[in-house]
Amino acid sequence: MSGLLLAACWRLADYLPFNPGMQSESRQVRLLIADQETTRVEKVIRTAVRDRIVYGNLGPVTDVAEVTGKDTTHRYYRRKKDGVWLLWETLGEKPDSAHVLPAMPAPGQVWTFRSRVKTAIACTVAARVTETVPAGTFRNCLEVRFLFSGVDGATETRWFAPNVGVIRDEYRRIQERDGRVFQELSMTELLNFRPR
Repeated sequence: MSGLLLAACWRLADYLPFNPGMQSESRQVRLLIADQETTRVEKVIRTAVRDRIVYGNLGPVTDVAEVTGKDTTHRYYRRKKDGVWLLWETLGEKPDSAHVLPAMPAPGQVWTFRSRVKTAIACTVAARVTETVPAGTFRNCLEVRFLFSGVDGATETRWFAPNVGVIRDEYRRIQERDGRVFQELSMTELLNFRPR
């Protein structure tokens, strides 16, 4: 009986906990490959969950600041009945959004959304797995795959750990321009995490 109860608890776990004061540090390695040339870019990203704020007419959102070197990017997350949405702005344009996770994520679940910048994005909760990253080993992670149509075969896979959030992100894109093939590969892994 306790095994069933534990499984139900993990199914209801919050895979994107946005508690003010949460902090994390991740390492991103990005490879840009064009013909026989490879460019490698490595950076450390520090993330801090700030307070909830009111974002225009969209209502309350959680401000998550990402600091890379001297640059700071703010991402705004909003919880709705159908799940968690990421909101962002491009200078001079209306806000865009992405449906990051459904309200009750479970393996086999599929959803799609259409963003203003990209065409349709198909999303799948592929599995519940155990993942190891530099910050440690995390059980009951959701492996979520995103397929971007119209973006030259771009795919992204994210692993969400209960009560931590994203612990690994892999992005791949292959495109052809002027008879040359370009590949972009990126992997981001959690180095450390402080809940508050």
